[in-house]
Amino acid sequence: MGNEVYASYPEKFVKNTIIYASLDTNLLYFSKDMTPKDLVSKKKLKNLFKKGLIIDDGRNLYNPVKLSKNPETNEYNVVVYDETEAFGCNIHVFSSEDSEIFPLSPSYKADTRVITIPNQDGVLYFKGSSETALVPGVQTALEIGVESVTITAKPDEGYIFDPESVLVWEIDTRIEATPAAATFDDTTGIITIPSTTGCIYKIDNVAVLPGPQDPIAKDTNVVVTVVAAPGYKLAEGSTVEWTFIWSDTEVTPAAPTFDDSTGIITIPSATGCIYKIDNVAVLPGPQDPIAKGTNVVVTVVADQGYKLAEGSTVEWTFAWSD
Repeated sequence: MGNEVYASYPEKFVKNTIIYASLDTNLLYFSKDMTPKDLVSKKKLKNLFKKGLIIDDGRNLYNPVKLSKNPETNEYNVVVYDETEAFGCNIHVFSSEDSEIFPLSPSYKADTRVITIPNQDGVLYFKGSSETALVPGVQTALEIGVESVTITAKPDEGYIFDPESVLVWEIDTRIEATPAAATFDDTTGIITIPSTTGCIYKIDNVAVLPGPQDPIAKDTNVVVTVVAAPGYKLAEGSTVEWTFIWSDTEVTPAAPTFDDSTGIITIPSATGCIYKIDNVAVLPGPQDPIAKGTNVVVTVVADQGYKLAEGSTVEWTFAWSD
């Protein structure tokens, strides 16, 4: 018979007394003629010995009076006695005698943040370094870990794990969040931070509240970043950084014209440009004739939110003479 565990006795006990174990049924049985006689659950073996289980070696009946197990060698030691004296015998239990199993993996549902601990015979599950076994069934992630939780499987008494078994699971229990983009108004220089659950936004690495921010400085790069709040993680592929710069719009001023037959200066209409005559702002179009024999200076400056293109001509001088 395969998968048997044998009993080693002193010489007196050799005759026809053999203890077998069947891995297929997880049962022990006692036999004198190599056939099943009495089926006994391994987990109840100790109780049966205490109740007075009889060993029959084919000649005498022996009552076991003690059963102990060496945890290092996985060997049971049985003391029996006849009418005159007690004898010891060793029941050698190989590691393969214990039921060899693969522990099932705990499952996790991200949408509900629920971890389910399998209900599997022979397997005990533990959270982190806890020595208290978890109760099989569903557990919310918040009860066992906000960011992540480590679940470890250990064999129950009478079981061993297959050498290739996975025994530790690191479960990421964070909720996935997709950050919305920060926005920028280039006419006011204001960055608006969105309100997104699970996201913390920062400007130049300083956390800020959702909503419009103070106008940023001109011609300066301002970086907005986003990180996940505790208990959350950013969705894969999320944009996590935006760079804004508030710069004036560049314009090239058109030149004013002068009619030397009428003495009239005409100011062009140019977006972003403010023209001045003798340092006084004037509207676009023909101006009053200038005085004869006098130099009149026309200048141009940028309006708010604009800047003049580098190299632009910004001053013109006109004179009306006979």
